Amino acid sequence: MTHPILIADIEESTREALKLILANHSSLIVVESQAHALEILSRQNNITLVFMGLHNEDGINTDVFADIHEKLPKLTVIAVGDYKSETHALEAVRQGATGYMIKPFKAEEVIATTRQTTQE
Repeated sequence: MTHPILIADIEESTREALKLILANHSSLIVVESQAHALEILSRQNNITLVFMGLHNEDGINTDVFADIHEKLPKLTVIAVGDYKSETHALEAVRQGATGYMIKPFKAEEVIATTRQTTQE
């Protein structure tokens, strides 16, 4: 069995899109906030891939990526944002995210990222 993938995004449409794309590829844990994602990551050590939205309840937050990288440096974390937040996505990478995807993303891109991560 593959390790679960964590999807954390404040926008329901993004969560639903990722769920549809990944439903047949892995088990999924889907949460509505960065804070909830941090809670899940503190309790589960078998997650190898996270799709994390740049936004929290207060706006854009890239500090969460530094927090995750400090605690779980081998975890693959993909920052997810829209075209208006590309500079913030780059900041997330600077702070420890493995990469980023700009919405609308292609299903093939998500699946390729998932396969690459689960094969490592």
